[in-house]
Amino acid sequence: MILQQPPSEATEDEEQDQLRKIVVAFVFIHSRCCWGKPRSPQSAFEFVYEGLRSLGYRGFATILRNESYAQLSCQPRSGGTSTPQFLLEISELRQEFEHDPRFRSYEVQYDSEPQQIERNVILYHFDRQERLDISDFSNDLDLKLTAATAIICARRGRTIDIKKEGSFIDWCRSVCDLMQRFPLRWLPAPIPPSPTNTQNERVQLDCMIKRLSIQAQDVRTQQLANQQHAFQLSQDMHQLDQRLMEVPQFKSRLAAPSQAGPPYIPVGLSQPQKFVVGRERAGSDCTDSD
Repeated sequence: MILQQPPSEATEDEEQDQLRKIVVAFVFIHSRCCWGKPRSPQSAFEFVYEGLRSLGYRGFATILRNESYAQLSCQPRSGGTSTPQFLLEISELRQEFEHDPRFRSYEVQYDSEPQQIERNVILYHFDRQERLDISDFSNDLDLKLTAATAIICARRGRTIDIKKEGSFIDWCRSVCDLMQRFPLRWLPAPIPPSPTNTQNERVQLDCMIKRLSIQAQDVRTQQLANQQHAFQLSQDMHQLDQRLMEVPQFKSRLAAPSQAGPPYIPVGLSQPQKFVVGRERAGSDCTDSD
């Protein structure tokens, strides 16, 4: 009876291998768009290694993906973190920026018959070639080898065909072999500057000028409104002062004694007549009759 390895374990190994290739690809993209100043090999290795150790392959790939898209003023398709999603986004970024000299790269092909070099030996060669200052070659070999390979390829413009079948270790063996046999071809090269930097700066400057012009116009409009309000306020104050000046005259008129005029004399009478009404009138009539 032939015992076969459970398919789940093989699938996990393949998934792990694929994620390591994805990390290498995203490190290359991230180094081209997010590393403003060239990093030393030691600091770059520590950045990748610590990220892998704390977040894992998928988590660190997500961080690299998000920061790269943000720096390029783009957005991921859906923000998913599945392996097919990562593969699609890497192909998308490579296609969109294939004419940008920063993203110019060469794929390292798999060796059909790779040398059977142990992982710690590969890591030792990478450390000696790149001066990564690795002191421990026995613990976290997979993480350290992934980080070292990613930094070496990023600094030399080399990438991996993430869709091609093959183990990640075999690909690292191919990289190690090429570095030893073609040392001059594998010298670190500076990252080319972006040809759109000047254009981006001009666009940002134009946007800033437009924004400042709008703000200046708003200030002028507000200043004019304030001047009109101040003028209206001065007019109101002037009218109020005039009315306040009239108050003493009005008070003096109220305080002066009133003078009675001459009595009213109807037309045809030389002297004013007394009119008696009511009971007094009746009494006078009785007296006259007597």
